[in-house]
Amino acid sequence: MAGSRLLTHLLAFALLLTASADWLENSGDRFRTGANLGEKILNTSNVVPGKFGKLFSYDVVGQVHAQVLSVSNLDMGAPWGVRNVVYIVTMENYAYAFDADGPTLFWERNWNFENATLRIGPMPYTDVVKTGPWNIEGNVGILATPLIEREANTIFIMVHTRNVVLPAATTKTYYHHLYALNLVTGQDRQARAEVTAIVPANGSGSVNGRLTFDGRIHNNRAGLAMANDQIIVAFGGDHDRGDYHGWIFSIHKTTLAVTGALVLSPYTNRAGVWMAGHPPAVDKDGFAYFMTGNGDKDLGIGYDGKVTFGQSFIKVNTNPARGNLTVVDHFINDNWLVQTIADTDLGAGSPLLIPDINDTLIIGGGKETYLYLLNTSNMGQANGNDVARQRFTSGGSIKAGPVYWRRSEARGGPLMYLWAEQATMRVWRFNSTGRVFREIAQTTFRAPRPKAAAAGMITLSADGDRPGTGIIWNSMADEDAEFGVHPGSLYALDAEDVTKVLWISNYTAEDVPGSWPKFAAPTVQNGKVYLPTFDGVVNVFGLFPNGARPTTGIVTTQSLSTTASLTTGIPYPAVSGAQLRTVPEITCEDKEVVLDVRPYRWNVDGQLSFWTRAYFYQGTAQMPGPTIVMRAGKRCNITITNSLDVNTPVANCSYHQNSLHCPDTTNLHTHGLHVSPTTDDNIDVHITP
Repeated sequence: MAGSRLLTHLLAFALLLTASADWLENSGDRFRTGANLGEKILNTSNVVPGKFGKLFSYDVVGQVHAQVLSVSNLDMGAPWGVRNVVYIVTMENYAYAFDADGPTLFWERNWNFENATLRIGPMPYTDVVKTGPWNIEGNVGILATPLIEREANTIFIMVHTRNVVLPAATTKTYYHHLYALNLVTGQDRQARAEVTAIVPANGSGSVNGRLTFDGRIHNNRAGLAMANDQIIVAFGGDHDRGDYHGWIFSIHKTTLAVTGALVLSPYTNRAGVWMAGHPPAVDKDGFAYFMTGNGDKDLGIGYDGKVTFGQSFIKVNTNPARGNLTVVDHFINDNWLVQTIADTDLGAGSPLLIPDINDTLIIGGGKETYLYLLNTSNMGQANGNDVARQRFTSGGSIKAGPVYWRRSEARGGPLMYLWAEQATMRVWRFNSTGRVFREIAQTTFRAPRPKAAAAGMITLSADGDRPGTGIIWNSMADEDAEFGVHPGSLYALDAEDVTKVLWISNYTAEDVPGSWPKFAAPTVQNGKVYLPTFDGVVNVFGLFPNGARPTTGIVTTQSLSTTASLTTGIPYPAVSGAQLRTVPEITCEDKEVVLDVRPYRWNVDGQLSFWTRAYFYQGTAQMPGPTIVMRAGKRCNITITNSLDVNTPVANCSYHQNSLHCPDTTNLHTHGLHVSPTTDDNIDVHITP
């Protein structure tokens, strides 16, 4: 079957229901520290070759650009009980809930549909960027990292779709919808919200003084955030194409009503928000902090400090009780106009709100290479670089967010890490008294040269600030990865001495992760490291059972593109092994039997999940196919429909006897009947999808 792999080996994994902080949003918390300080299993002694490596992987439909989210000790109901769960979304508009400790699927959703008059699916990137090279290859569906509210048992997901009217396929409309799903079942908690607005503006794309949000050209890369019970969603453009603007929306978490819409370039264009996929930082009062991209470089008016905020740090009010969604403070550096013309986005990086000092300082930087440390109570506006508390270099163009280890002063104080393009990773110590940073270390190797978009996407794990537990996990491309799809590697470094490389995925072929997921940093939870790829796979690394690499191979889930007729949003029902061994019977006497061959995922006894072909009869999946019982003298008409996925090219795929057949082609024939083998019962008839 297309896109599927046979499950060849099974490994026994003990459930590690260890108390640990959940990973509920991109970068882990409202500060955007990128650190899990509740990791009690992995440390600098056991993350070494021979003890640590790839355990299993999840097969999914499409590229994964979003960070994997994780919830510990969640009651998934019968037959599974309490499990650790990971949530994965893809660019083909699929969402999954998997067992975090093994390759079992709990539920799956997709937002794709097709009938005779309408096709709904992700937006092809070429609908905006006609010719390459492309920042994104293929489709744009769920790009931003979702947000989980554990208390409400809800995951919020932004879905980008293109609706095509059939059969002419000339009328196309584009939408962004926010969904709120139950963590356990994947079902909708309430009706979806269409994210759109019309605001007074005379900028590019406006008509008669009104600017309408364009669902085609706007791109939601920045992860979702929550502030003042509002889901915060931000947009930029696709490859600087079209009359795009920076848009920020607030949507009430319970009603999913759009409560605010802010345009950052209402009288010009651009000033987009993308921040390397990171969400805004959010302070204790619910103010959200963003960094914006270049403004209108042709007119040179990308900033005015009143309503236009290209190349800026901005502080945004998100509380409806305090008024509209508005910019209440900002900072722009001395060189903003030159950087605008040169496309040197400040908003290529993302902000970090410094923890444990009453939310008074924020830091971030962009392509210019410099980091700016700013006071949140007075960010400085356009009063020059000198208003920044500090300004120092990262060594390269920044397309990531800093990571922060909240170490106590007794342990040497907090540390900040950042890996810029073509640079070494740098480490700074934060002086909590003087409230300034001082560089203390660098790695011994650099991000790939010669070009761009290959900075290190890093995450820190540690057991608080205990010695020997701090690890920097770095996902980095093996080559220039500004455009297209490229191989990548996973590195583990000692967070207290970053010159020490503990482990690299490319030490052995078994651990090679595949393609680099660009702006998706690893997620570390309960002794496992979750790393997306653009290959339709999310890899899971961890400690080997019994302290040595298993000889039985890697476990994977099986997955392929499902059809629109399959039920989504409901857990696949568990069946017993005995049930699968029982062949159902259909009596066919002067009637028609209609069978539909579809891909289907089975959960056997709630333990083993796998994909295979299933024969649907009257809406019920059956495997193996039914036995059709007929009597002499009676007529039985059998109709078979092939609803499998479109055939994927396979080497040496053919329709000749005694050779590998194309994977999603099927056939209907009988054995033992006295009929013509060339007309009535031909094994060479190919029923294609």
